[in-house]
Amino acid sequence: MDDDEFQERLRKLYEDHARVMSLIESMPPPTEAQKKGIQDLIAAQKHEYDEFYKQRAEEDIKAQIQWEAKEELRQAKRETDPAYWKRLYLDMASISGKCFLGI
Repeated sequence: MDDDEFQERLRKLYEDHARVMSLIESMPPPTEAQKKGIQDLIAAQKHEYDEFYKQRAEEDIKAQIQWEAKEELRQAKRETDPAYWKRLYLDMASISGKCFLGI
């Protein structure tokens, strides 16, 4: 695209913008019935979004509770597993040995 073509497209864009703005400015103000209709639509949409987010939050809370319950079961199983304690003692001995040797 050369400079002349760019300038022509830019000029057309400015003209289109001016035309749209003049149309917007020439629009009559909304009537009271239209204002009421817009307010009703906004209120209905807000109510719908509130219900959606409330339901979503409840689902997230249920999922978190289920995850925590499963994690408690896993932790209880780990703590009663002899292999868990053996690994824990070996890890602690390894850390202690590294600290003693200065590694």
